[in-house]
This record gives sequence, structure tokens and C-alpha cells, in this order.
Amino acid sequence: GQLEAENSERIILPEALSNANVRIYEIKIADIVEEGTKVEKGDYIASLDHKIVEEVLNTAKLELEDAIHQYEDARMDSNLNLSNSRDQILNDLEQVEQMRIILEESVYESPSVIRKAEMDLEKAQRTLEQDILSYKIKTQQAITRVNRRVVFMNQKENRVRDLENAYRSLDIYAPKPGMVIYAKDRFGEKTKTGTTISRWTPVIATLPDLSKMISVTY
Repeated sequence: GQLEAENSERIILPEALSNANVRIYEIKIADIVEEGTKVEKGDYIASLDHKIVEEVLNTAKLELEDAIHQYEDARMDSNLNLSNSRDQILNDLEQVEQMRIILEESVYESPSVIRKAEMDLEKAQRTLEQDILSYKIKTQQAITRVNRRVVFMNQKENRVRDLENAYRSLDIYAPKPGMVIYAKDRFGEKTKTGTTISRWTPVIATLPDLSKMISVTY
């Protein structure tokens, strides 16, 4: 016969590394304590490959910087375009006022002169209305364009944050007292330094509860 632990705690791939936003699907065990090591809660058990996460994190940070630059460029372009449009509207208002004064002063002129003044005023008013409408459209387009950049930037910020959390989770510690027993893959091979684990084979080791044993008798 033999003794077996009644309960075992599985030491698995950290949840932060399984985050879909991290997009690291497999990782190697860089270091693991010897099988049979007795540990207390909080004791070191294993470390996963920091290098692969660090490389992905550095790339994500560069992508975030690019997204921030795109947002700032979109915001500045929008401010410049809208500022030019506002200046044009001010010019239109001045033109309308000038045409109105000319019309008022032509009250004693010939009908043809008066008619021309009326037409000039109408034209100036139409230009003002068109530029106001154009400004409203440009404003909405600018808001949409900047908001798209904000969403894109937030996505990159979230990925960097999730990767930083994943990086901090690569050193694995015992969740409770026990003895480290290496896990086995589907071929019966035990995990060790250099073994690749993934979301589909996430178990690194187990911690049997040695205080509660079962006697298996044949």
C-alpha cells in the first residue's frame, strides 16, 4: 500500500498571465525548487521566464507612446482647423455688417445700385450661414476623430497595465503550507526548469496537504 494526500493545491499559471489582453499563450519555467521541498505559505516555489514578458511589454509601451502621439496630433490638428474656421466666421460677420451699412447708405441711390447692395448683403449672409454649418460639421468630425484616438490610446494603456501585472506575477509563491510535487504533462513527463506551460497545460506543481493522508491498501 501507500500513503496519498487527501487534498492537493494546484500551482497553476498566474491569472494575470492568462488575461486575453496579454496575448502570451505559453511560457517556460525559468526556475523551480526541488521536488519534495517543504514550504510554508508565502515561500518561493518557481519563477517563469521574465524575458519574454519584458520584450512584449517593451513593445506595448512603444505602441502606447505612438498612440499618445497620434492622439495629440489629432487634437492639435482639430484645434487648428476649428480656429481657422472661427476666424473665417468672424470675417463673414464683418462682411455682412459692411454690406448692411452699404445698403443703408444707398437708400437714395438708383434702384440698380440698391438692388446690387441687397444682393451683396444676401451673398454675404449665405456665406456666413454656410461657414457656420461647415464649422458645426468640422467640430463633430474633430470630436469623432479625437475620440477614436482616445479609445485607441486607452486600449494600449490597458494592455501595458495588464502586461505589467503579468510581469509582477511571474514569481510564484506557496498559497499554503505543503510539499512541492512536480506536475506531469499528458505524456507523463514531470515539469522542470525549461518546461513550457500554457493556458491548456497550466499546472506547474501541486502542494499535497501532508496533515491529512489516506492509506491506499492493496
